[in-house]
Amino acid sequence: MEDVQMTFLMVRHNIEVAHRLYELEGKCENIHGHSMWVELKLFGHVNSKGVLEGLSFGEIKKQFRGFLDETFDHHLLLHEKDPWAAPLYRLLAEDWVDPTDPKAAPRTMYGLVDYASKGRLPGLMTMPGDPTTENLAKWIADWAVDTFHLPCDVLVHETGVNASGISVKPKNGDK
Repeated sequence: MEDVQMTFLMVRHNIEVAHRLYELEGKCENIHGHSMWVELKLFGHVNSKGVLEGLSFGEIKKQFRGFLDETFDHHLLLHEKDPWAAPLYRLLAEDWVDPTDPKAAPRTMYGLVDYASKGRLPGLMTMPGDPTTENLAKWIADWAVDTFHLPCDVLVHETGVNASGISVKPKNGDK
């Protein structure tokens, strides 16, 4: 008889995100922000030591929270085709001054000089599509499946009353 019992564990983390939806009309075309809660559920079997697939909560939290903080938290998320992304890159390139050149007069147009050498506005992350709550859930779930090799559910709470979720299984289908 097939084992139908699956156990899951869940971790949550908060991210503060600014974004704009380039492909939609309406108020979400404006740059705005959300305090989002992201929940990750990983599904698997409990081993003989009582641990899901041998993964500790500590490992999962560290990787999950690190990924969210590095990729989304306190970032401005724009569609890679958003016309607002290109002028920001151009502005930085035009304003760039080599900070090691003693003859160059430092320019601090809106404090961007420090970031020009990095080629980006601080916190700007371009995404492969509109950074909707649905897409954020998908991108996070794809990362989780690639990282933990387990089926997962991701639920992204955009507000206290709105959320989007997705269930994803590893591509190899062995879990």
